[in-house]
Amino acid sequence: MKDIKPKIVKNKNEFFILFPDGIRIEGKTHAETCCLAFQKIGINKVSDFASRSSIKRLGFPYVSKIKYDIPSNYKYAEIDGYYFIKSISAPNMKKFIESLSDDLNLGLKVRYIEHK
Repeated sequence: MKDIKPKIVKNKNEFFILFPDGIRIEGKTHAETCCLAFQKIGINKVSDFASRSSIKRLGFPYVSKIKYDIPSNYKYAEIDGYYFIKSISAPNMKKFIESLSDDLNLGLKVRYIEHK
């Protein structure tokens, strides 16, 4: 009889955002999680913060009304007429959201757990 070995599946990284009202937002990817959170916060507030923030991608804000032609062909997600650069690493997105939370006094908690 042949030995049956269990298939080992590497756990995906965890990225989720906790709101003070107890709502936990977690999408399939960290970019999807951010999109859902930005809609809850208000994409216009996020865009205003992104334009003032020093956290940027090649000098361009993460969220904007303008879809910039950024070198290296970064991918965007459209959220209610705004554009979000979704090819940002999870650690950098965590830093952006924590700064956003501090600036707008939102009380968000961002959890990023990397499974190796």
